[in-house]
Amino acid sequence: MSNRGQPNQSPLPQGSPVKVDEPVRVAVDFRGPTVRPLAFLWRGRKITVAKVNMTFKRQHGDRWVRCFAVSDDANAYILRYDPEDMRWTLEEVVEGQ
Repeated sequence: MSNRGQPNQSPLPQGSPVKVDEPVRVAVDFRGPTVRPLAFLWRGRKITVAKVNMTFKRQHGDRWVRCFAVSDDANAYILRYDPEDMRWTLEEVVEGQ
C-alpha cells in the first residue's frame, strides 16, 4: 500500500536512530536466568515489547550498565538499566524497524 499523497506522520526519516536519554518505567519479567523487559512507559505512552533482539553490557561513565535492544510492532528501542541506582533509561529510538 502506497503512502503517496499522504503526509508523513513521523518527522524522522524511517530507520534513523534518535538519541533520547530519558528516564522510563519498565515492567520486567524476572523468571528464568535472565531479565526480560515486557513493556515501558515513555512520555505517557505504554510501549509493549514484542521482542528482545539483543542484550549487552557496557561501561557508562564509571559504571557497568545492562542494555536491551528491544522492538514493538513498529519501532526499535535501546533501554539501559543501571543496577547501582536501579534506574531505567530509554537511550535511543529507531522508527520503522
